[in-house]
Formats: sequence, C-alpha cells, structure tokens
Amino acid sequence: MTVRSTVQRDIISILNDNLQGRFWIGLELPAGRCSDPSKELHGYRWVTGEETTDFTEWRAQNSSECGRRCVSVSKDQLWEESSCLEAADGFLCEYNFNETCQAPEMEGFSFTYHTPLGFQATDTAHLPPGTVAIMSPAGYKLYCDINEWKPGPWDCQHENGGCSHTCDMEGGNGKCICPEGLQLEKNQVTCEAPDPCRSHHCAQVCVPQKDSYSCLCRGGYDLDQDGLTCVDVDECKQERACKSDQLCVNTPGSFTCVCPSGFEMVDGECEDTDECESTPCEHHCTNTHGGFECSCFEGFRLNEYDKTTCYSVCEEETCEAMCDPNNRDVCECPEGYILHMEEDTNVCIDIDECDMEMFCQQLCKNSFGSYTCYCEDGYKLEGYRLGDDGSTCLDVDECQLARVCEAGQVCANTPGSFQCACPAGYRMVSGRCEDRDECEAAPCEHECANTPGSFDCYCLEGFRQNKFEPTKCDEVCQSEMCTATCDPNNEDTCDCPEGYVLDNEGTNQVCVDIDECDSGTFCEQLCDNSFGSYTCHCKGGYELQDDGYSCTPFNVTSVTPVEPVTPTANVTVIEKPEHREGALDLKSMQTPHRAAPGRGGRDIAAPPCRPVLNVISFNGKV
Repeated sequence: MTVRSTVQRDIISILNDNLQGRFWIGLELPAGRCSDPSKELHGYRWVTGEETTDFTEWRAQNSSECGRRCVSVSKDQLWEESSCLEAADGFLCEYNFNETCQAPEMEGFSFTYHTPLGFQATDTAHLPPGTVAIMSPAGYKLYCDINEWKPGPWDCQHENGGCSHTCDMEGGNGKCICPEGLQLEKNQVTCEAPDPCRSHHCAQVCVPQKDSYSCLCRGGYDLDQDGLTCVDVDECKQERACKSDQLCVNTPGSFTCVCPSGFEMVDGECEDTDECESTPCEHHCTNTHGGFECSCFEGFRLNEYDKTTCYSVCEEETCEAMCDPNNRDVCECPEGYILHMEEDTNVCIDIDECDMEMFCQQLCKNSFGSYTCYCEDGYKLEGYRLGDDGSTCLDVDECQLARVCEAGQVCANTPGSFQCACPAGYRMVSGRCEDRDECEAAPCEHECANTPGSFDCYCLEGFRQNKFEPTKCDEVCQSEMCTATCDPNNEDTCDCPEGYVLDNEGTNQVCVDIDECDSGTFCEQLCDNSFGSYTCHCKGGYELQDDGYSCTPFNVTSVTPVEPVTPTANVTVIEKPEHREGALDLKSMQTPHRAAPGRGGRDIAAPPCRPVLNVISFNGKV
C-alpha cells in the first residue's frame, strides 16, 4: 500500500489498533543511490516506479544513508528509514473490489473471516468475494459470492463447498459427505465422531460413555437425584470450613471465611479492630476485644439510647447552668431542668414532670432531672404492667395465669383485676360453685329431673316431648289424623309422631297415619296396620321370628291351619336388628317436614327400614 495522500493515511489510522510493530509501505531507495533529506521523498521511489507524492510524514532524520533502504510505519504512523535486510513485521496492501459482502450481524454469535487474500479477520465491515465466514459457537459456514452470503455447503468448486471432508454436487447444490465412523454435524459441513454429549441435559459437565453419557458436577456442587442437576454444597455445614474465630459464608460452589464484627482479616487471621481510631465516642473511648466502650467526663452521663453520646447531669434540685464563657447570656441546662435567673446567676431548676399529669398514665414518681412511671395494683394480683414506652399502663389478663379461680369456676378478666364466676346451672356458695336445682322453678310442663348443671323434662304416659319446646309435652296421636306440632317461631317447620307423615289440611299442618301394610314390604306374610305402627303375622303352620318380620314353618309333622286373631294383650316391643332393601324407614320421617303450598295429597316417602316393631303374643304363640 503506497501512502501518497492523507486519504490513505486515514485508512492506516483506521487499522491503527491492530498495528503492532513496523509495516513496509512500498517505498524503497534504488540501488546505488543515497538518501537526500532535502527532497520530498528523500530520494526514494515507489514500487510502482513513481517518485512523486501528495503527502509525506518522515520521522526526523538529517543524515544521508546509502545502499538498499526501505521505509516502514508503526503505530505513530511516522515514516522511518531502515535497511531492507531488516525483517519487518508485515506490509500494508491495498485491494480494490467492485462488489463486496457486508459483514453479517447476529446477536449472540461471532464470526471469523478467512479471505482469499491470505489473511484472517474478526472485525471488519466489508469482505471480498471468496471469503469464508465461520460462525461461533455454532460452527456454521457462510461463503461470500460477489455481494451475498451463501450458507454451506455451497458450490464444491469453491473452498470444497465448506465441507470438512468430501463435497458432492447434487442437483446443482453442494452436499457434504462424511467417511465411515463420522457423522455430519448440524452445521451441515463438519464431520465429527458421534458424541452423545452433544445433546446432553447435564447442568454442568457431560462425560460420554459409548452410546450414552453421565453427568458430573464441578467442585462445590453435588449431583442431584435426577442425575442431571447440580446442587450447591453448603461447606459451612462441614466441620472446620473456617477457623474457630471466623464466620463461614456459603457462596455458589464455594464459601468465604470472614471475621465477626469488630475484627478484620489480616493474612488469613482475624485481628481486633481498634474502633477508637475513628473517634466514635463523644468523650472517652476504650477499645475492647471485638468492640469499644464510651464513657463521659465528670458531670456527664452516657445516653441510654445512644451509647456514644453524653449529656450533662445534675444530682440536686438546683444546679448552676452551663454558660458560654464568651457570652454569659447563652446557657443551657441538663435534660429535665429549666433555666432560671436567680440573683444575677443562671441556675437550672428540676422540672417536676409529675405535677403536669401528662407524662404517666397512672402513677408518677419525680427524680432529679427525670421521673418514673408505675401502675396501680390490681385487686389480688398485679393488675397492670408498664408498657414499652415507659408511661402507659397495660392491663394484665390474670385469667391467663394458672390457678386464678377454683376448679370448675369461670375466670372473667376486668380492668386491673378479674372475677371468678360459676358456669350455667351452678351458683356461688361460700366461694364454691354448687349445682342449682332448676326443677324448683317448675320449668317442665309434666315432670322434671335435676342433673348436674342442668335439668331434663319428661312427659306422662300418652304424651311425647315437644321437639321445638322440650319443656312442653304433646298428646300422642290415637287416630288416623292429628294436628302437627309446629315451631312457634316458624309455622312452616312442623313435626309428626313416629308412624305419621306431615300433610296439608286446608291451611293447617296435620299428621296422617302411614299404612305400612300397603307397601307389602314390612312383613313377610301378613300385616295389620295400627295408628302410628303395624303388626306382622304368619300364616297357619308358620311362626314369627324374633326379628318381627320373618315367618318359618313349625317344626312338627302336621300343621292345623288357624285363622289370624286380633291380639288384645301382652304387647312386646322388639328392636329390629337388620335392614331389608326396599323397606320403609319410618324413623327418617320424624324429621320436620314442610308441606308444599297448594298440595292436596299426602307427602309420603318410602324410606328403607323401620327400627321399632310392635309384636303381640298369646301364651307364647303368635
């Protein structure tokens, strides 16, 4: 490259960052001639034969040299003469192309360019035709064909189509072929040995093992149970990670040893920091092992809330004020005192905060320069405690303390105290809870039985307890239809005796007897309906079993048929132990039913079984 103008000099300036050493610029001293500093080119001639130039930039040199001499430039771009026999670090060449390829730009990838001019580049704006661009890290190749990039493989006539091994043309397109034992990579140009780690899912390190692979982790990590993920090892949980006087801080894949507060690391050892060097205390500072302590001058006291500051104190009701020696009118008093002029002298007088009745919620005790709040006592135990603010009294819940009241009593907290009371159904007698006989007040309509803490009501024969008002009794229904028992607070919620179903009779809610014998499922053979119940019988030659439902033949050789009789005595109630599919559960009908408005029919369901049967026997025969 001949540097004959400032334009060419600017081109070299662009390349300046890559210039390391001396580069020949195509200017040489012909044989048999000596240099002449008085001439523009110092007697040198361009390799093209010309001896003219529009630009020079010689390094200062006044001597005349003879023999074969060449001119080179370095980073400062000054022209320097030297023997042509001295090896230069390179030479600058200038090429001109009509068409070039603009360097591709892809985020996350870098390119290395191999030019047909014999040099490589990584940072250039335009490339000459025939340049091969290799993309990293993917390994894809691009070929500069006049002014456009073609992905590999391209025409096999140019750079073997970019193939690392054999290139064949198929249908006018290049195709890379790999030898046996190798496989074509995703970039379609490189042949490599099969590597299972190429598509691995390891979090850190993949180790190929024939047709498979294993995952490993770097130091400071352990392989997780999934065999892929790496989990950080907390070295701080291991013994002797750091020295005994140091603190261990776990970091991803490693750990760090640091010194506790008040110490600093010096050559791997924790040494005490002398905090007093930074004068943290208002008055005196004493360095301690790992810390420091502040103290105050005489007549001052360490601030309770800021242990580095001091305030003046007065141990009497009246003290002399601290005044500016340059201005006696500027004085100050310790906290809790007020400045006062007394016989031309400024004094500090204690403030009685307790007189103001605004510092403490309950009780107050004044002291020199301060005051103390405390609380009133409760009745038996301390009823109040002082809050964190030092002035507010908070109620103590004595009921949270053990054994405040006697066993069986109820504790009720009150402001500053508590009270012991008896639970419902009991009354306090001489400090103890005794059962209250509620039956004395005749709360039941029929009979009353006192119980510990309560009472039970019972009804006379022929009556049943009202479901909604348990203290009242309703007459047992002895006909096919009776008036329903309804909730006095909700007339739509009514109840019927067992064996009856709720129905509407005009505007009234009534209970209608259920004829269990209609269904044919309550008795195995014969059935007699009764108000609120039914009775099972057996045909001649059969006897009724204890379940009140089943009939089995008499265990005799001959049976004389008998007619069913209507029993009149010896009624026995038998609990039915089993459930038969399809039987009616009359007990389930005892829950309150709400009659649908406007219904005229009977609202009767068919539940699965009936728990109680009325069985009548004569002299041991059914």
